[in-house]
Amino acid sequence: MFRSYLIDPLSCTVTKVREGFDRAEQLLGTDRLDVATLWTASFDPHSSVNLVSADEATLDEPLSETGFSLFFTCHGTRKEWQITGKAVLVAGGDIPTDIAEQVDTVASVERAVEFKLQMEAEVVAWTEHPQFSNGRAGVRRAQVKNERSDHRKSGS
Repeated sequence: MFRSYLIDPLSCTVTKVREGFDRAEQLLGTDRLDVATLWTASFDPHSSVNLVSADEATLDEPLSETGFSLFFTCHGTRKEWQITGKAVLVAGGDIPTDIAEQVDTVASVERAVEFKLQMEAEVVAWTEHPQFSNGRAGVRRAQVKNERSDHRKSGS
């Protein structure tokens, strides 16, 4: 089994890609990469599932403000990886069925990914708006009729 997927939190997509490990620099836009090993076979280090992401220090906006969680179950234990920016999930070699099922299709990877809430991304974008200077936005008060004074006027 050899599978690679680009996980993009900006577009909230998981896309199957070719040669993901070899092309990670190109796909992620940097040569400073972090590799997290989600699973590896003790008898064959070339059989593994890895998550390749950009070093957070290299990310510029808007990627530095986006991210996702990846949930992965290995030998009955569910783990969570939190990633900022894009990442490439790479699976290769002789992988056991329970692990292979999690990385076999785009749909199976999509089920394991939880993107940062859209509302969070919108809040970040809003706070960076040019009219939101010094952490304060212009406010206009709503006009509210005073029912008590309106009632007195009509009852008199």
